Amino acid sequence: MIKTNDLDKFVFRSDNRERINQLHVKALVESIRSCNMLNMRPIIVNEKMEIIDGQHRVLAAMKLQVPIFYTIEENRSPKDIVLLSITKSWGTSDFLNFYVKNGYKEYIKLDEFLKFNDVCLKIGLCLIMGHTNDAYKKFKNGDFVMDTEISPEHFKLCRETQELIKKSQGSTKYWNAMKFWKAHLFLSNMEKFNADKWRDNASRLSERFCIKATYSGYLSLFVGIYNWNTRPNNRILISRDGSCDYMDETE
Repeated sequence: MIKTNDLDKFVFRSDNRERINQLHVKALVESIRSCNMLNMRPIIVNEKMEIIDGQHRVLAAMKLQVPIFYTIEENRSPKDIVLLSITKSWGTSDFLNFYVKNGYKEYIKLDEFLKFNDVCLKIGLCLIMGHTNDAYKKFKNGDFVMDTEISPEHFKLCRETQELIKKSQGSTKYWNAMKFWKAHLFLSNMEKFNADKWRDNASRLSERFCIKATYSGYLSLFVGIYNWNTRPNNRILISRDGSCDYMDETE
């Protein structure tokens, strides 16, 4: 363990958090000012003096002009930053930023997908890989695979619906909920779904859009709007298991 007052020697990697958490730095400043125990928690750097673990402690030490303690661990890979990020839990955006900047192709695809479709990371991840602990663990560990059949046109249509609701009802937040997205994309992904019919009915019945507690509630709402003024053989039915299908033309 080495002690130094030369804090400018340390290098902050751009992939080690997209943004510094200033609230965390502030809390560390108060903690160090009250009881300086930096010697009990040395930061970790590689042979290039890049900070692998402890950048918030370095920033706090800089503010207080106190020495920092560090250890040099050579041949550390960039992924060790993830494994050693134990001072404060990373958020999904931190992991995405890290893997994108380190050239992970599947994460680059995800980043491009989100930007192209103007979708936030939380919604994008849930739509692509579901909302399970196992899926999130894979995402954190660098094992995410960009596998989705959702068309950009379906995202665009969902955005159009949201803008329609915003225009007719004012500023609302419910339409940006995961339940709303999943139900809308499920419906629009049906083989015989007619986007023009949906646009026309949604515009005519914009007052029907409202907050729902569940995915099935939104799906039922959307199907009702889609079926309005539609011939029976072209209507969509919701089965007991929550899936949708078209009525048989003989019915």
